[in-house]
Amino acid sequence: MWLNADVEEFIQILIQQVRDASIESNDARLRPQYRGPTSIRWKESLANGSPESLLRTVIPDIVDETIGTLLWAIDEGSLKLSYTASSGRLVDLNASGLGELVGWYMGKPNFRERFAKQRFWDNFPDVAAD
Repeated sequence: MWLNADVEEFIQILIQQVRDASIESNDARLRPQYRGPTSIRWKESLANGSPESLLRTVIPDIVDETIGTLLWAIDEGSLKLSYTASSGRLVDLNASGLGELVGWYMGKPNFRERFAKQRFWDNFPDVAAD
């Protein structure tokens, strides 16, 4: 084995709980019976646009789904991660994020609106923040 078992365990969890789960979720959006806002946007873009337009639509959705899946894995505890802040303090992301990182990323208000420099789609623009 070229990596120690702990690193291999991390990689396995990352691939299965984040990568594979994100692919599965995005694949579901392609099913004809799926009616979520993302799926509707993809189908409209496919019907009305060029391949480039379709890709410009789906790329941020896929990236956000993957980040959301990563944050969900941290929130629910299957991926236990810590972060070293610029202050040098070690932060337990699950504990400090209060199990709500994915909500703060995708909800209202959200970190995408605050920090993203690239496009993203707000699936619920009419939902007010608390």
